[in-house]
Amino acid sequence: MAIASPIDLLLPYQRPVFDDPARFVCWLAGRQIGKSFTGAGRFVRAAYATPKTDFMIASPSERQSLEAALKCRQWSEAFDFAIADVLEERDAPGALMK
Repeated sequence: MAIASPIDLLLPYQRPVFDDPARFVCWLAGRQIGKSFTGAGRFVRAAYATPKTDFMIASPSERQSLEAALKCRQWSEAFDFAIADVLEERDAPGALMK
């Protein structure tokens, strides 16, 4: 099966969330089913459609936020879309974003 677009990688239960045009989406879902992957795809698609717009990724921990940012980078590379490589600098002990 040939993949014509990165969107083709989405599973059937992820696609409705990805395609939902709402600004806010509530998704009742289990663990490890691709919520961050799907959300990152939505972010990158929205960033592509609305240039010079800032997006914020909020996760329960810094590690999870960093992983979500990296998923956004993967989506942008898949779409051949360059996004600024900006991560907040932190000097706190144990900070992952340096």
